[in-house]
Amino acid sequence: MKFLILEWKSLFRSAHAGHSISIKIILSLFGLFMAIGLLSVGHSMYDLLDESSDSLFPMQQVNRFLVLWFIWELGLRFFMQQLPMMNVKPFLIQRISRSSLTHYLLGKSIFSFYNLLAPLLFIPFGMACWSAGDYSGLQIIGWIIAVLATSQAIHFFNFLLQRSLSSHSRLASVVIAVLALFVILDYFNILPVSRQITMFFEAVLLHPVLSLAPLLLVFIGYTLLHRSLRQRLYLENTTHRSKRSMETKNWYWIDQLGRYAPLIRLDLKLLWRNKRSKSLLMTGVFGLLYGLIFYPNPSTGSQTMFLFVGIFMTGLFTFNFGQFVPAWDSAYYPLVNTQRILIKDYLVAKSILLYGAILLSMILVVPYIYFGREIFMINIVAGFYNMGINVPIILYFGSFNKKRIDLGQSQFFNYQGMGAAQWIVMLPALIIPVILWSIIRVFANFEVTCIVFALIGIIGLCGRNLFVQGIAKRYQARKYTMLEGFKQVSE
Repeated sequence: MKFLILEWKSLFRSAHAGHSISIKIILSLFGLFMAIGLLSVGHSMYDLLDESSDSLFPMQQVNRFLVLWFIWELGLRFFMQQLPMMNVKPFLIQRISRSSLTHYLLGKSIFSFYNLLAPLLFIPFGMACWSAGDYSGLQIIGWIIAVLATSQAIHFFNFLLQRSLSSHSRLASVVIAVLALFVILDYFNILPVSRQITMFFEAVLLHPVLSLAPLLLVFIGYTLLHRSLRQRLYLENTTHRSKRSMETKNWYWIDQLGRYAPLIRLDLKLLWRNKRSKSLLMTGVFGLLYGLIFYPNPSTGSQTMFLFVGIFMTGLFTFNFGQFVPAWDSAYYPLVNTQRILIKDYLVAKSILLYGAILLSMILVVPYIYFGREIFMINIVAGFYNMGINVPIILYFGSFNKKRIDLGQSQFFNYQGMGAAQWIVMLPALIIPVILWSIIRVFANFEVTCIVFALIGIIGLCGRNLFVQGIAKRYQARKYTMLEGFKQVSE
């Protein structure tokens, strides 16, 4: 309780209390909408499944797909969920046991929205099965306990997996290989893991006492995670960082970029060495797969929608990285301003990095030509538009940044450094090209529209020096506002 009171006070005494509270309110509303949606699905799932099959009970059908739900839940938690953080250094010098601190952190993690996903979906479904008379109340209670306990076990094992992979990055490839092997063995029915899981939940319905087995998994996961965290809670671990070898990537080819080379090399190191920027790179890679949602059946989509997808895929890195320029450098932005670095050169270096990322994305989305020439052309012209128009827009909105960024935190569901500009910038970057395309398409055929759209981007590229000069004046005018804002350490 004392920890909660202290965190409550830290929230309202923070320099960014208003910002933190507004973000929490927005996330709460978003979570409320999701909760209502899941409850609706849970209530209607019984009727839908009952009509879809005459040979299987709805509960039996759900059991067949529970393994997919758990895999999805693990993936969602792995990429989105983080262990709650707190500043433990002041407590480590007090008469507070490390075990109490760890129990508090783990207990706090239980009050996560991700732990509501399974209850919101499966409790209404279980109640519907009980109301329909398919199973007794005891059977349903046992089944719900087994499902929710498995979800909670995933909650703890996910944190263990995250910590293991962060400590041993090469272990990730081993884990992926093992998972792929299990999927292949299951697919060819050599080691039918999914069938075994289905049979287990069927057995829970017959013998509810088996629901104790997932509860045992929860206890094991909690104990292992508690031990892992407690072993790291030493004051020396928080004040002394291990001396990792400062392996420096010698990107000699960057020297060809002249006076911009040191700044670009600094940005590449920033991207490569920090947790938040690494998460951003991973997001960019997964964003290239976004087209697989829409492209497999091109006849069901419109050209406008494909353009939106093309703008998103080729510009995802630009949107994620560019909107936080110069907040990425917030920790040493005052130092940058004391050096003989022109703000124009600083912005040109950033734009070169963004151009390179867009160009690389354009190359990586070329395989989408498999789904048709039209999609290929849209992706290419979307890349040109991003380079010529969206890069200056993103850099201009960067001048509104004045919130510090902690590079040691993950990108996922991390809204530190976010301001109104980061939300507003997505409108002109994503909506304007769609409107522009629709207008041109009214007066021209597809090929001419592509040419005009690409020309708009190329004209923007030709005028980049003019754009950068104007944006540099804006940065210069807000120089002291940004410097003052970057000094504030938010929660």
